[in-house]
Amino acid sequence: MSSTLIVRDALSLVLGGERGPRGLEEHLRDRVHAVRAEGEQAFVEILECMAPTAGEDAQADVLSAALVLALAHPRLAQNYAITAGVHGTRLASRLERDGDVEGACGALRLVCALQPGNRPVERALATLMRRQGMVQDLVDRYLLRAQELLDRGAKKEAIPWLREVLQLDRSRKDVARTIRDLRFEEVKVTKAHGRRWSFVLVSTAVALGLTLVVGREVQLRRSFEALPPAAKGSLATLRFRLEALETFIERHPIWHGALGAMEERAALKDEIDRINADELARREMEASERRLRDTMADNARLLANESAQGEDFSAALVKFREAIEVASETWPHRARTERDIEAIAAHIAEQEAR
Repeated sequence: MSSTLIVRDALSLVLGGERGPRGLEEHLRDRVHAVRAEGEQAFVEILECMAPTAGEDAQADVLSAALVLALAHPRLAQNYAITAGVHGTRLASRLERDGDVEGACGALRLVCALQPGNRPVERALATLMRRQGMVQDLVDRYLLRAQELLDRGAKKEAIPWLREVLQLDRSRKDVARTIRDLRFEEVKVTKAHGRRWSFVLVSTAVALGLTLVVGREVQLRRSFEALPPAAKGSLATLRFRLEALETFIERHPIWHGALGAMEERAALKDEIDRINADELARREMEASERRLRDTMADNARLLANESAQGEDFSAALVKFREAIEVASETWPHRARTERDIEAIAAHIAEQEAR
């Protein structure tokens, strides 16, 4: 591939021709498969050409190409600070501003399909659909996800998706019953089924008397309310609250507030997972940006050395300084490059003084 490759050529190679009558989601999916079939090396120069143009204000075609590359070759794309989560969300925002709501949803659906478990993108899709009034479509999506998990036997993982349905549509009594049934199955720690738990509870109540039962419930409620609170967004307090809550549930599996306690436990786990995922994504993005800056610094230093060898010291000085400006703080050649700058600057000054 020629070094004179321009951005438009790169877009054409990644996105192919016109998408025709099919929607953006299917077109991008086909391009991901086509690009994935090619080796990573075929797209190194394309990424070098495109990466500087794929910022937040980039055009939709640039962001579409960046998304395809991130999904097809994620490891390579990360070296240029391009990830499916970030650029899929940027593409969706751009398309929504341009009035292409279906295209925006399609871009996020594609990331969710090819990178399942990407919670920031799932939240971005849900927010977009709510904003556009696509509540029933969002309900159907959550129900489908919950059913897929139930079919695999992942009942605990299905409950948060069913709760999302209830938040959108409080009239879904069938969903509320399903959540309740699944929660009761989780409560069954030492017994075979819910009826046996009921039998034990009733037997205990008869033996000890209604007064003792009421007194126990009051004491448990006070103990539950005395658990350490969690501050929203604070990972330390969320973990502390979760640990205390899990200990409480283990010690008191059967009481009037057991269902609410277990629902809070699931919500705390979801929040902790979300914060951890966001932090991981932030660190990965910072690492990708450092690698990109250091790659650009390496290129500038290489050009500077070539100019110095050709005794074009002015050009060499410009490139060495460019390398220092663009490099990250951990660039391994920083000290050597600073010494080269001092030496070349001194040489130029000596030549001018003669």
